Amino acid sequence: MTDRFRRPSRGMRPSGATLATGIYRIKIRPVFLGASAGSSPKLSDMPLAKGKAAGQRGRVPARYRLSRNIRSLRHDQNGQIMVTPTPQPLSKAQEAFNRLADLLALRDEIDEFTLSRLERMAKEALQVDASNAYQVLGMIASRRWDAAGVNSNFQRAILSAPRAEIHANFGRALCDLNDLEEASVQVGIAADKEPENLLYLRSAINWSFCAGRWTRAQELMRVLLTRTKEQVQQSAELVSMAEMAQRIGLREETVQRTVSCAMEFLQSKKIRVVNYSNSAEKGRGEECIYFAFIVDVDAETARDVDDELTPILFQQVGELQLDSFVFTIEPKVLYESQ
Repeated sequence: MTDRFRRPSRGMRPSGATLATGIYRIKIRPVFLGASAGSSPKLSDMPLAKGKAAGQRGRVPARYRLSRNIRSLRHDQNGQIMVTPTPQPLSKAQEAFNRLADLLALRDEIDEFTLSRLERMAKEALQVDASNAYQVLGMIASRRWDAAGVNSNFQRAILSAPRAEIHANFGRALCDLNDLEEASVQVGIAADKEPENLLYLRSAINWSFCAGRWTRAQELMRVLLTRTKEQVQQSAELVSMAEMAQRIGLREETVQRTVSCAMEFLQSKKIRVVNYSNSAEKGRGEECIYFAFIVDVDAETARDVDDELTPILFQQVGELQLDSFVFTIEPKVLYESQ
């Protein structure tokens, strides 16, 4: 590669940038109802948000919902009749949804045989449980890198039941396609629909930041701080990064265009981004922000992909502001022990 297309790597920092002021690894927050507010899963850790099954009115065991059929009658201590409902299996769509959520939680690629089986289950239940069926079909489309299938199926799911968790799961599917900007929009809608669910709002903040929408991330952070009295670690990190960017003249447009270009390139290679890392470094009169997408490939493949991306960035982004912003592709293995 010629020097003209050489971007500084973490081993090629700008002259004078020798003193690190801190490394922030802000990992994507999940929108799964069982996740704790203090956890920091990776991008690929974000499981599906489970809503109610078709016809379900309250909490039920994992595999059953209550029907109106009466199995037996008995009396309580006051002589009143007590009804014991008959457990009824969930729809095939809900079973497929739960199975898919479990598989996605493992963070491994799902084989085509399993995807086809879950797809058949969902299609068979379209008439009785459309919202879950379309969600399953949308998530399966994301595993196949089918962007049109993701959008069409989740739009149908939203039309059938415009619930917050469907928008959140739509965001998860877009995240799997490396479309973090639109993913942040969808999970932001979920946060608006359920203001009390801070997991949605935290996901919107982190996805916006990862997509280079730093102003939007700060706006959402201010909203979060009005909804919780807990100390929010991301707040100080986002403010620090934004203040440095303004101080060194780094344009948000440069970050957004760089991230968007990289995401589209990785999507064309069918390489999923599983996390990201950013660090702010200060030297003698120089400051620089380093931003890396972490991908689930070996180190050699990551280097090759990074080299191939470099001339594309120069061509499509234009002025990369390399003296203040360095973007790289790095393998997951470098961060697994951290």
